[in-house]
Amino acid sequence: MTHSTHEISIAGLLHDIGKLYQRAYGPQPPPDYGEVGRTHQDYTAYFVRNVLGLGEELAESARRHHLARGTPERLRPRPDRPLDWIVYHADNYASRERAKDDRDTRKAVKRTPLASIFSQVQVQGVGAEGRAYPFLPGGKPGFGPARAFPVNPSKSNVRPEAYLRLVEHLEAGVEKLAKVKEQDALLANLNMLFLDALWPVPADTRGDPGISLYDHLRLTAAFAAALWSYHQRGTLDVSAIRDEKPDKFLLAGGDLSGIQGHIYRIKEAQGQGGIAKRLRARSLEVSLAAEAMALGLLDRLGLPPIQRLMSAGGKFYLLLPNAQEVEEALREHRERWEAWAIGQGVSLVPVLDAVAFSPKDLQEEGFSAIFKKLAAAMARAKLRPLASQVARFKDPFVDRGGRGKRPCAVCGVRPALADEPGSTCVECARDRQVGALLPRAVSLSATTRPDKPYYRFPELSFDLGSRGYVLRGRADFTPAPYPWELRPLLGHLPVVADALDYQSWDLDGYRSFLEANGLAPEEDEALSEGKPLTFGELAHLSDGAPYLGALMLDADRMGEAFAGGFDHLSEAQSPGRLAALSRAVEAFFTLEISGLVKDAGRYRDLLGWKELEARQKSRRYRLVYTVYSGGDDLFLIGPWDVLLDFARDLNRLYRRYTHHPAFTLSGGFALLRPTTPVPMIYEAVRRAEERAKERGKDPTSPTQGKGHLALFGEVVAWEDLEALAGWAGWLRDELRAGRFSSALAYRLLGLFRRYAAEGDPARKMFYKPQLAYALRNYADEEKFPGYRERLALLLDHARPEWAHLPVWVEWGLYGARGGKG
Repeated sequence: MTHSTHEISIAGLLHDIGKLYQRAYGPQPPPDYGEVGRTHQDYTAYFVRNVLGLGEELAESARRHHLARGTPERLRPRPDRPLDWIVYHADNYASRERAKDDRDTRKAVKRTPLASIFSQVQVQGVGAEGRAYPFLPGGKPGFGPARAFPVNPSKSNVRPEAYLRLVEHLEAGVEKLAKVKEQDALLANLNMLFLDALWPVPADTRGDPGISLYDHLRLTAAFAAALWSYHQRGTLDVSAIRDEKPDKFLLAGGDLSGIQGHIYRIKEAQGQGGIAKRLRARSLEVSLAAEAMALGLLDRLGLPPIQRLMSAGGKFYLLLPNAQEVEEALREHRERWEAWAIGQGVSLVPVLDAVAFSPKDLQEEGFSAIFKKLAAAMARAKLRPLASQVARFKDPFVDRGGRGKRPCAVCGVRPALADEPGSTCVECARDRQVGALLPRAVSLSATTRPDKPYYRFPELSFDLGSRGYVLRGRADFTPAPYPWELRPLLGHLPVVADALDYQSWDLDGYRSFLEANGLAPEEDEALSEGKPLTFGELAHLSDGAPYLGALMLDADRMGEAFAGGFDHLSEAQSPGRLAALSRAVEAFFTLEISGLVKDAGRYRDLLGWKELEARQKSRRYRLVYTVYSGGDDLFLIGPWDVLLDFARDLNRLYRRYTHHPAFTLSGGFALLRPTTPVPMIYEAVRRAEERAKERGKDPTSPTQGKGHLALFGEVVAWEDLEALAGWAGWLRDELRAGRFSSALAYRLLGLFRRYAAEGDPARKMFYKPQLAYALRNYADEEKFPGYRERLALLLDHARPEWAHLPVWVEWGLYGARGGKG
């Protein structure tokens, strides 16, 4: 019997779904069960046959994936059915944490929660306390923002009734699959339904509850498709399938270098406004380029998107069959993308490489060792950028007649469409169109027949529609008759409606605000609630001085976690753990950050806000512009005071998300005029981030190993920043009330600068009598209640209030200038 690769993948995806049903029903199956046994394999056959209606043959192959001693014949692979053996081996390759196949299906099922993926990581010998994911976060099943935050294992709510809720939730989605006719669409829909229902379910409740059932199923599907595709090109018989010595697989990796330069190399040109819109569209292009490179290669090979084991931050990893034609396709794909990079001005440089491995390598060395080999191969490939184009190079700025072309007025790296001042290239013209549409977009579509405006890449293009292969921008798991997946790449671009909600204005009030601050709308865009806000508007929505804030944050030690964070587990290493870690990190930097921006109120309980505070943050944080957020870093722009508060809440949220002492955030904040060119904004905040990173690595620093934020010329540990924020708020209020003079605030800054510049430790202490003299007028407790006690703390030079005095003083001074709106 012949099978399509998508059908093989579906069989792998379904093989252990019976675990959900076995834990929900146990010895009391549903009325239409009809199976002989009560093992999870029998429940799998029930699901395939009765719930999905996919037929007897697929049900049998999905069921027969065990060979442990004592396994009944009905559960063992049939000697003459290659598909049975494909599923059996794929299951074993995907679950190396159970390398010895000694699973006894007759043991009782434990009610064990899924361990947090972060609690399983060791970095530099540092581990974390045991945490588990809540089974029904908020009392409801499903995957989405504010749901995957680990708790004490005793509070994870793992009960048979909870498993029944998950079964009901899954079957409610399955009922909507009736209109799904094509196998590629069925596979994609099942994959997303399983993510939504199974993400908190452990694959193994007896030995190692560290990998979710969802991650195990999708990895088994990927191994099954790659293994089938390998043997289809060679020998498709049971003996060949069982031979684990040949290099049957390729682990391929793709990367894009030059991301920051590509995004932030943008300038204002005469007659070409819309910088905020262009910047968001340019950032989206980077994410879509990586998606197009991965999906285009898989489509070329006839493999499903589920072969993409990891994808985040412009990088991806694919599981492929090791065959000559696959190697040839990789080479041709690399050449096409390198030619594309030349045509795009070499602002993005693609890297694509692969390493071969055998099932025996996977068992003996572990997936982590294979992953490291690929990382080394990609590092070597980066030393030979655009190697295929050296002999074929054609200057894009010279036409066929040898005449030079004018560079684009916005990016400067591609030829302009016309030879006239202010003319842009095709891509920069598109960026402005896309940026205007993004606030209303809900999905992106990979297609060969895109609608304008669209992103064009080799083999695939992306538009803002919903045909082809669809990337949904929000956690909506409703089945559709086409293939799709959740990929929240759209970010957030604040619009006028967000400003109206923040200030409780109507459009007339907003027009008055624009006129009062000299912020005329762009010539080609009428004022409406859906109009994206400009940098100038965002700056003038600050509560205080009308400045723009820029924030860049990066997850500390995440590279080390991927390279060797699971090495301490020895035989329990698994590709599932790396995939789960990648998914968890990407989910935070896309779903959770987007959730905090767009609906901060949902994090009220997690962050301990009161109801009024949560409502205020929900209105304020919608003014945050996500220029880029993905992988393990982000770049945000917004009203400076809003962005500083957002940064503090984001750090607290990340600590709740990971519960790991080694996983911190470090970054930089810059306060800038709204007219500052984008490259200068990026450079200022990048330098600040570098200073914060260096402080965390400095062995002489008392805050080594901690996360830091660089702001107002200082580098501050996050826990100290909380105290300084309180001082900044106090100073702002006192300045506004006239009880504290700005002259004295500047005098404090002068004292601190002399203190910081003094090299002699003894002479440094001269600041104390000078400070006491400067503050002598505030000793009257009746006139200035609380002042004496508060300001006396500044005499302790070790306290953060003095050690980082410029932070709270400048923060307070900027906050006291002007006022909201």
